[in-house]
Amino acid sequence: MKDNVFLKKVKEFAEYNNHSYDIEKYSLKESYAESFLVDANIGGSSGGDCWGGRSSEYEKDTEDIISDLSGSLEYKIMHFFSDYVMVVPEDTIKEHLHNLSRYDYIGKNSDGGDYYGNYSEYAIYEVPMYPLMKKMLDDEHFQIFKSYFSNEKKKIISSFENTKKEKEIKELTLKIENFEAKKIKEKENIKNDIKRYEDILNHLKNQEKDFEKNKKNELSKLKDELKKLSE
Repeated sequence: MKDNVFLKKVKEFAEYNNHSYDIEKYSLKESYAESFLVDANIGGSSGGDCWGGRSSEYEKDTEDIISDLSGSLEYKIMHFFSDYVMVVPEDTIKEHLHNLSRYDYIGKNSDGGDYYGNYSEYAIYEVPMYPLMKKMLDDEHFQIFKSYFSNEKKKIISSFENTKKEKEIKELTLKIENFEAKKIKEKENIKNDIKRYEDILNHLKNQEKDFEKNKKNELSKLKDELKKLSE
C-alpha cells in the first residue's frame, strides 16, 4: 500500500515534470526525460529607463545561478516527496548542483521596453534525476522512482520517433503536392507559350500572304504599263 501511495506521487511528479514541450520547442534530446530541466537567469542588461538612464550589461556568478536553481528544484521535489526525503534538501541539492552543466541557451527575454535596452538572458540546465534523487530517497523508494522514469523515457522516445516520422511524411507529402502544383503550372505556361507562338506564326503567315498578294498586284500593274508602252 505504501509503495502504491509513493508510486502515485511519482506519477503526479512525472506529469508535472513533463519535458515533452521543452524537448520539442528547443530541439532537445529525448534522453532528457530522465533529467530535471531548470531555467535560470544568467545575465542580461538593466538600468535603462525613460528618464535617460542607460542600460548596462551584467552577468550572474555561479553561486547566484546555483542558488536560483536550488530553490526551483527544492520546490519541485519537496512539493511531491516531502514525506520521503531523507536529507536536508537545500544542502544536498546545492552540493549536487556544483557539478551541473548548462547545455541549452534559451535566449533574450525583454524586460520592459526594448528601446530602453533592458533584457534578460536565460539558459536551461540539465540536472540528472537519478544521482540527486538517490541521495534524497531511501533505496526502496529510489528504485521505484527510477523504474518508473526509465519506462517513461522509453514512451517519450517512442512518441518522438512517431512524431518525427509523421512530420517527415507530412513534409514529403507537401513536397509532392508542391511539385505537382508546380508541374501543372509549368505545363500551363508551356501551353500558353505554344498558343502565343502559334498566334505569332499565324500572324507571320498572314503577313506572307499579304506580301505575296501585294507583290503580285504590283507586278501585274508593271506588266500592264509595259504592255501599254509597247502598243
